[in-house]
Parts: sequence; C-alpha cells; structure tokens
Amino acid sequence: MKETNIKNSKISQAAANLFPGYFALVMATGIISIALAAWLLTFIGLIHSLLPAKLKAAALISHA
Repeated sequence: MKETNIKNSKISQAAANLFPGYFALVMATGIISIALAAWLLTFIGLIHSLLPAKLKAAALISHA
C-alpha cells in the first residue's frame, strides 16, 4: 500500500499559499446557499398550499 506524504503533495503546497479569505469566501457562499434553499423551500410549501384555491378561483372565473 502506497503512503502519501501530505506535507510534500502539490495540493498541500498550493493550499498553504492561499489567502485565508478564500476559505471564508467558500464558507460564506455555502452558508448563503443553504439559507436560500431553506427559504425557497418555505415558499414552495406556501405555493403548494395555495394551489387548490388558485385552481378553484380560475374555474369560477372561467365559468362566469
């Protein structure tokens, strides 16, 4: 089994030279993404709950 030396890998060397703000940027975009997904799911639930009323209103208007 081949062991990898983390200290000498190219990825480790590249990551060691990154500005710490990049990590903060990645974390912030992930948090915002999760928050937006939760927010949109709330509205999707509201949309689905209002759908029957919308369909009934459309039927009443079209028959009037």
